[in-house]
Amino acid sequence: MIELVQAAQSPALQSLWHDVLDDLRDVYDLHFVCEVFATQIAVHFETRAMIAMEDTETHNYDVWISEPSAEVVRKRWPRESAGLEEHFAHSQPVYLPKLEQPASEILSSRLWLEAHNALLVVPLWPSGLSRLAGAAIVCVATAIVILRRHEALDDRPIPNALARVGDASYSQYLVHWPIFAFLNNAYAGDPSFGTPSTAVLGACTALALLLGFALHRWVEAPCRRIELRSPRRWIV
Repeated sequence: MIELVQAAQSPALQSLWHDVLDDLRDVYDLHFVCEVFATQIAVHFETRAMIAMEDTETHNYDVWISEPSAEVVRKRWPRESAGLEEHFAHSQPVYLPKLEQPASEILSSRLWLEAHNALLVVPLWPSGLSRLAGAAIVCVATAIVILRRHEALDDRPIPNALARVGDASYSQYLVHWPIFAFLNNAYAGDPSFGTPSTAVLGACTALALLLGFALHRWVEAPCRRIELRSPRRWIV
């Protein structure tokens, strides 16, 4: 039996995320990231937690197993005996009771041998993407983060432009919604319009970018610099 598990926001998850971010501040070592996630999940939820990462060159899995006491053991499992391949098809978390699995699968899988009563399998990467594409995205994203922090690149136009887009992202978010909502309503209200052309979509995107940067520069940024001082009679 496979039961789908729906994620829900809770104080425990917020606390977990806060502790993970604190531990990973200024960290670029992917192996250490896996160890931190395994440790924090085990400590916060008081259960054994495991993070596995595939090494495509050696056809092995690097595995971090953490106990609730924060004791972490790192192992390397061969792909053929790890028992992880069949779980890649899951697109969302699933709960798998150990007693309901075939005995042959449990005995041949290192993953099931580590489990006590059940597995909660949480895929960290969408199954629809190829591993090569996923690895490329992770490498490029990591390179952008590292290079953006490099002092020698602070005065380069491309990193600075990307940083400005990030600074204005909230204003862009506020502005783009009414523009595209109006566009969708206009085309939905008159079927003779058909679907928006590439030129129309491009013009709306350009307008959203222009208005978003304007909102950031003349409204959001000045508001962030305002110092609010309350009179003493307002303080309770």
